[in-house]
Amino acid sequence: RNHPDHFQQQPKQKPPLQISMPARGLERNIPRYDSAAPGDEDCEFNTACAPEEQVERVQVNSLNRGSYVMLRGRPCKVIEYDASKTGKHGSAKAHLVGIDLFTGNRIEMIAGTKDKIEAPIVRREDYTVVDIVDDEFLTIMDNQGTLRHNMRLPSNEFRGSITEKVEQDIEAIITVISVGREEAVVAIKDAK
Repeated sequence: RNHPDHFQQQPKQKPPLQISMPARGLERNIPRYDSAAPGDEDCEFNTACAPEEQVERVQVNSLNRGSYVMLRGRPCKVIEYDASKTGKHGSAKAHLVGIDLFTGNRIEMIAGTKDKIEAPIVRREDYTVVDIVDDEFLTIMDNQGTLRHNMRLPSNEFRGSITEKVEQDIEAIITVISVGREEAVVAIKDAK
């Protein structure tokens, strides 16, 4: 029992390393993005594919109708914004309703008015329609004269108008919005 070998010190082991990681996203399930690996072409716009340079952080109480915001990981245009008063047990809340810019789906979310949320940086560009290839792709030209052949012919209400103008050799200008890798035609007009 009192043998000297019995009291020999055991080598000290280091305690396991504990790292506290920040929460993935803000309180109340506000989505947060992880940047995608470069060259991930088959990825659609979602939380794993939103490049950090395509979004900015804004405070929820600075939003209003017509603002662009990321709701449930999708770029949306706010159509309704209702803020509640500060309650007995917490901060004021905002009820956001938005329309997805690319699918047209209605998305709702509730967030604290002091929280920060991501807003997409929406690019808006005008192109001249040159041709339709294989009834699927548009050949379009930007203001600098650069041709693009990879724009899909939209499946929305603009498809008929674009097809009609190309068949009648009427020069048409389309307005395209884009966020990340997604883009959509949002307007069409005759060139002047």
